Amino acid sequence: MITVNADAHPLMKRFHRPGSEKRSVVIVPRAEYESWLAWRNTDEAYSFLRLYPADAMHAEPYPLPPRTAKAGAKGTKATAGTAAPNAQASFLADG
Repeated sequence: MITVNADAHPLMKRFHRPGSEKRSVVIVPRAEYESWLAWRNTDEAYSFLRLYPADAMHAEPYPLPPRTAKAGAKGTKATAGTAAPNAQASFLADG
């Protein structure tokens, strides 16, 4: 999996912890598959390492599953159903 910096990407900059470097997987558009597989030099290969346009992506919240404390953890009791306050997000790229 190849990733690139996404600190300035309108959508992908929302992922990861605040203050952490934002990364995005390189998404090769379907129309460029043949060129991606047939590159002949490193400059041509590097030309594919770019961020996918935000307006071609769709993101939505995806709740994390409930967390449970580990049995025997210091200062905790094993309880089921403790809800996590955070949420994940999933995204789809238009192909």
